[in-house]
Amino acid sequence: MVMKKRQRQQIIVNHNFFKKWTPEMAYVFGFWFADGNITKPNNNFVYSVSFCSSDYGHLQLIRKLMGSEHKIHNKRDNSYTLVIGSRTLWEDIQSIGGIPCKSLVATFPVVPCEYLSCFVRGVIDGDGSVMWSKRLRTFRPCVAIYGTQMFLMGINESIEKETGLPKRNIYQHKSKIPFIKWVGLNAKLLAHWCYSNSENLSLLRKYYVASQFE
Repeated sequence: MVMKKRQRQQIIVNHNFFKKWTPEMAYVFGFWFADGNITKPNNNFVYSVSFCSSDYGHLQLIRKLMGSEHKIHNKRDNSYTLVIGSRTLWEDIQSIGGIPCKSLVATFPVVPCEYLSCFVRGVIDGDGSVMWSKRLRTFRPCVAIYGTQMFLMGINESIEKETGLPKRNIYQHKSKIPFIKWVGLNAKLLAHWCYSNSENLSLLRKYYVASQFE
């Protein structure tokens, strides 16, 4: 008896999502740059794009934006991951500046200026902070972005060019991840540039803090 090969069920996703710059694409790409990954193909030639977050609802938003029906998995460390198998998405992310194992070697990609605020917001929502920082008895707005030295240099220069905000120093405490931060008025201006009118395309808990900076 000839056994038929079992066909793998194709799960729906917009394979062309990263082919054209849009506010949604720029935001998701920024979030991926901060808290995502693309795997190197293994022996089974599996090409996958993944997103991680402690916010289940936010991964639902990303899944919806990408037209995906893939399952969101609950990891043991109380975080969630969305893994999308697609060679087209995998190749398109690399064509616009994404790389596997980027956490130590990522550089800043070329992002069209009209989509830079969406990209930066995605980066902050993925692995940045929007908060009230206490100094002595005063609370001040604070926005921080984490990443490699080369990535931070690029995003620093791009934000300065687009907004006029002065470049920030890159800090690195001991062996922790390098970061840059804006405090006070500069944080207010950056938050307004990133989060203004973005309630439907942002991580809501950071959006609400940013809206308090007004």
